[in-house]
Amino acid sequence: MTESTTTSLRRLLSRSSSSVKCQQHPNDPVLHRPGLVEPHNSRNGSWSSDQSHLVSPDFLAGCGLLRVTRKKARTKIFTINESSGAVAIDGATKFSVDNIRDIRSGEDATHYRELCKISAEHESRWLSIVYYLEGTKLKVLHVVCPSNDKLKQFRQSLLRLHHHRARMNGAAGSLFGHDHTTIDEDMWCTLLPVNKAHNTDTSVPHSQVNETPPNRRMQSRLSFAEVRSLCSRLHFNAPEPYLAKVFQKVDKEHTGTVDFPLFKQFVDILKTRQDIVAIYEQHKDPDNMEMTRPEFKRFLQEVQGLDDPEETLDKIFDRAREPISVDKQDCISATNFTAYILSKHNSLLSNVTSDMTRPLNEYFISSSHNTYLTGRQVGDESSIEPYIRVLQKGCRCIEIDIWPNSEGQPEVRHGRAFTTSISLESVLKVIDKYAFIVTPWPLIISLEIRCSSKTQAIVADLLIRVFGEVLLLSRLTTGETRLPSPMALRHRILLKIKSTDHTSSQLRDLEHRFANEKLPQDGPVSIDVHVPFSAEDSSVSTSAPDSDNEFPRRISRTSSVSSRSSSYSSSASPIYRTLAAKPSTIIEDLQVMAPYLKGVKFRNFSLPESKVFNHVFSLSERTIKQFSHETTMQVRKHNTRYMMRVYPSQARLMSSNFLPHHYWQQGVQMVAMNCQTHDAGLRMNEAFFAIDDHSADTIGYLAKPAHLLQWEKGQETSRRAWPRRQWSITIISGVQLPKGQGTLGKISPCVELEVYRPQPSLGTHLPASSTTNIRSPDRNRESRFKTKVVEDNGFNPYFDTTLDFLMYEDEDPHFTFLHLLLKDAISNDVLGQCVVPLHRLQRGYRSVGLYDAHGERFIFSSLFVKISHAPAASVVKTCT
Repeated sequence: MTESTTTSLRRLLSRSSSSVKCQQHPNDPVLHRPGLVEPHNSRNGSWSSDQSHLVSPDFLAGCGLLRVTRKKARTKIFTINESSGAVAIDGATKFSVDNIRDIRSGEDATHYRELCKISAEHESRWLSIVYYLEGTKLKVLHVVCPSNDKLKQFRQSLLRLHHHRARMNGAAGSLFGHDHTTIDEDMWCTLLPVNKAHNTDTSVPHSQVNETPPNRRMQSRLSFAEVRSLCSRLHFNAPEPYLAKVFQKVDKEHTGTVDFPLFKQFVDILKTRQDIVAIYEQHKDPDNMEMTRPEFKRFLQEVQGLDDPEETLDKIFDRAREPISVDKQDCISATNFTAYILSKHNSLLSNVTSDMTRPLNEYFISSSHNTYLTGRQVGDESSIEPYIRVLQKGCRCIEIDIWPNSEGQPEVRHGRAFTTSISLESVLKVIDKYAFIVTPWPLIISLEIRCSSKTQAIVADLLIRVFGEVLLLSRLTTGETRLPSPMALRHRILLKIKSTDHTSSQLRDLEHRFANEKLPQDGPVSIDVHVPFSAEDSSVSTSAPDSDNEFPRRISRTSSVSSRSSSYSSSASPIYRTLAAKPSTIIEDLQVMAPYLKGVKFRNFSLPESKVFNHVFSLSERTIKQFSHETTMQVRKHNTRYMMRVYPSQARLMSSNFLPHHYWQQGVQMVAMNCQTHDAGLRMNEAFFAIDDHSADTIGYLAKPAHLLQWEKGQETSRRAWPRRQWSITIISGVQLPKGQGTLGKISPCVELEVYRPQPSLGTHLPASSTTNIRSPDRNRESRFKTKVVEDNGFNPYFDTTLDFLMYEDEDPHFTFLHLLLKDAISNDVLGQCVVPLHRLQRGYRSVGLYDAHGERFIFSSLFVKISHAPAASVVKTCT
């Protein structure tokens, strides 16, 4: 610990709290976020004499804490604004409690304390706060509190306010949702403004302020201004004239206020969905008051596309019509019909289930690239937080780049790219803690080792010491010729380590054994000069999209395959030379720790090493995208039995992503994503592995479709043709759409639809001759569509626009995705979006949830759509 840091700590410990005016921060859009653990008896914190506030009076006024970074430690005044949820440092807003992802103290924050070189004597007063900054930037704030009691006050203030706001949002979600929830007394008291919920008599000393008794709170009345303010706080952004009209309707005595019963009526009117009521009326007998059981079942079959047996449809009806009174007829009301249409039982996506007893190579595996990075690939930070985040989201293949520090100890960083570093031990401990919290399926760790034999020995020792018996070091059985299944590998960690040519005795033996044998019917594969270079060396790979963030495409390099060092032309970027590094020879002790996933340098698909059941080819995006069509077919054939990993080009300096569906279509199991960048590629990845559309749960292993599990002779020169289908997506309406930045709540929304079509080949061209009626990938196929603009209405815009598109014979529906973007026509801002896999879309009327820039779902905001599709031959109208 530096002398200046020690002095700051001493000064802090002797310093009393001081006050500072807090700058207010506007409320952020309400999101569905992973919750923090609420403190036990959170209403009984250290300031128990004052129950009128969620935040300690010290932090309402401003409290001095020592803010610590890697470079310095300085005393700052921390203030928490109870109304806005803003946390300010020295009067300037830093972040909102809504954006907090985790709060760590004690042993859980040891990594950060040691990183900042703060001694263990301050561990009990150390706090690390993980939060999102504007955009998608993940940040961590470290403080040392002057006492344990002050730490408890700060921690509980943050947690109490975080959970209170979450409860309000949850109450609003139930209140303005479309289930059977009605406002009750607890919810009413939660939603009351502060001056109604607490005795705010200024003549009473601050320490004696108490909550208003429950009976008084239930008698509280709200003016229209208070109701309007409450709706705004709950992000219920209805136009003021509409709110006033509904308010006047329930205020029949013209008192200008509403009490608890009248507010319930107010909410019930707001909850009515006229667009869904119209559907209800359309599908019931006009002579009947309500929809009968047969009418509802016919609606499920003919409109919603359900082909379940009658007894299942009856169960759906019985569940949808509850609660019902004893004398109710065998019918479903418009209210219950609306609740069903918007419920999780009427899901947008079909459920995904996977048989976990097949070999590993028969699954797509959710994978991360450069997992340790929080942002750019050059000059940004390495952290343990991305590991925690991706593991909590179900990722099953993560990456660790290991380099030596100045003392020869292993650390994790992005080569010589001016990124910060973290100790390997801290990364392994975090992985060990979070590996199987979300899912039991095996975790693959892809190791990139760039250190000496001595440091590698330390790496091997750390892996065994930290992971223990969870780390799989040997094969499950002898004589295996296929990879084991996820079921057989539950709760196990597998390493993927690159085999070094000079030390891999197994591959030498294989080459000798196959030297005089006839190879299987692969035939020679003609590959361009760039292919023989190591696929693991991503330092010079580039990609076509995102050209603004990339280096020049052409780089001079030596043509020697055996040499691992590259020569560059004088015009090559110096950063390339900085990033490039000579790979290390992997010691035998590490190589044997990867019994099932041995990384092998790709040369072609005919050599003996490509027939070993436990090999893995790792290819950069640039390499695989330049394959010819014939080589693409070899990729698909290889992946029916063996493993492959594809990762983004290192030329993507901003850590952008490619669209992964092109590689899934060729059977690539591990398509690694830059999970720190939530762009279209990552959204597609999350949609692909999503269990359903109502939660953030993902399945880390997704079984491949049947046509990617086998290879038939002659398949290299032919392609599978899919039936043409006409798709129609009607964007009917939106509800409670999120506000844009600086729009004062006023937006003019429209919806754009983009069809992500998979390319038939990884290359940019098709074979010169083709006997099939398949058009070139540069054909003019419409992929972008747009609804009309609804002026100045983000509350309940009615779009009523049908978007039609055609799916062609060469487009695999398993790997086609729809990207819906909600935009403000005035500012052109993207307000929300959603990516969905086409083949899992269910027919009929469905609700589409919207997500923010972090990939988190808005609680209230959604689009209402109707989905239909049919064979193109039976459709008269063509693509429009």
